Amino acid sequence: MAAGTALQARGEQEKGRAAETAAKIEAAQMERAAKARLASSQREALEIERQGRLQQSRALAAAAASGASASDVGFSNLLADLAGETHYRKMVSLYEGETGAQTMGEQARFTRWGGRRARQAGNLAAASTALKGASSMYSMYGGGGPSDGYGFNNFGDINSGGYGAAVA
Repeated sequence: MAAGTALQARGEQEKGRAAETAAKIEAAQMERAAKARLASSQREALEIERQGRLQQSRALAAAAASGASASDVGFSNLLADLAGETHYRKMVSLYEGETGAQTMGEQARFTRWGGRRARQAGNLAAASTALKGASSMYSMYGGGGPSDGYGFNNFGDINSGGYGAAVA
């Protein structure tokens, strides 16, 4: 019985450790995904910037082909609008990447925290199992027997003439 209790307690402990290990692995994957998300948004921002320069170049070429002057106020406003839109889209991409990476990082920290709690719960379950086993053994072998009404049991008490019997 004691061996079974010990094995059960050890199993509870190992279950908690396994949950913590799994949480650490999952958190590491989340952190890698967060870094990838951030890098992806940076690449996207660079592409948005490149596309914006292409749009401005096309607008300049179209204006030159039509005979418009590059110093024309309307054309200058168009180029400024294109530059502003490009900058806005670039910043949105970076913001989304950063917030997505932060969210994934927070999830990773929470997952690690949950793993530590699972390990602690496993240790508590192991201690509880050990105490239940000890209590069960005590009630079977060391104190759960019939009482004589004075707090003595029949396992070597004064009335039974066993160990510690009174000498008359």
